[in-house]
Amino acid sequence: MATLTDLKVTLLSTWVVRPSPPGVLEFARSTDGSTGILQVSLLDTDDDHDLFHEGNLAALARKLAEGLSKRGQNWGTPVTSTEGNCALGRFGLAVFTNGQFPAMLLWVTASETSALMWTWLGPDPQSREVEEASRMVMSARW
Repeated sequence: MATLTDLKVTLLSTWVVRPSPPGVLEFARSTDGSTGILQVSLLDTDDDHDLFHEGNLAALARKLAEGLSKRGQNWGTPVTSTEGNCALGRFGLAVFTNGQFPAMLLWVTASETSALMWTWLGPDPQSREVEEASRMVMSARW
C-alpha cells in the first residue's frame, strides 16, 4: 500500500504546501488559505474491499461527505457528481451546495493499491483555484 509520502502532486504556480495534521497533505494557492484549501488523505480500506473496482466512486464520494457532515462539518446538498479515469487510476467527484463553505468538492481517487480522499473547501465555486485544484487531483501519481 502506498503512503502519502509516495504521492506526487504537481503544484501549480503560486500554490504552496501548508502545515497539516499527521495523515493529511494540505495545499493552497495563498499561504493563508483564504482562496481555498485542498486536502488529501489515504482512505482506510480493508483488504476485502478494492475501491479501484468499486462500481460508483461518485456515489462513494457523496457517502463520504455525508459521513463528514455527521461528524460536524456541514457539506450541504450534493448537486453534481461524476466519475472517470485519472492519472492514479479512477476517480469519483461530488460537488456540494449550501454547505459550510460556498465551494465544497470531494474526490475519491483509486489505484490498484491505494485510495485517496481529496477535499476542496473554498469561498467561490467558480474560482480559478477550484479548476486548478481539480487539475492537481486528476494529475497526481504514485
